[in-house]
Amino acid sequence: MIFRALLLINVLSSTSCIMSWDHEHEYTHTAFDRDDADKIVIGSTSSEWIVDTFGEPDSRLTRDDGGELWKYENRGNRDVRFFMFPIIDVDVKTDQRETLSISIQDEVVIDYWIINDER
Repeated sequence: MIFRALLLINVLSSTSCIMSWDHEHEYTHTAFDRDDADKIVIGSTSSEWIVDTFGEPDSRLTRDDGGELWKYENRGNRDVRFFMFPIIDVDVKTDQRETLSISIQDEVVIDYWIINDER
């Protein structure tokens, strides 16, 4: 029985199947552009340039040493669909978050990083 089912799937997939792969990405909140983030130079980019470029951060954390950690978030959705007629139709929707974290000490960027999170 399993052999017949696998044989049928194989025959259908090799003869008359229509295949399609599609994905859409839509940001619902955009706080930063990756191209602008690439312009940050550790040790010389000022906090003023950061605010002028990205606006006020989504969150600020003051560290014990007097420095700050600023975070900017891009949030959105991604929809991926794989379709192989008449056998498979898979549609996966995920939430995405991209976070730019910037460590600032004495009004100058001392480190930054971007983390991508998909759920």
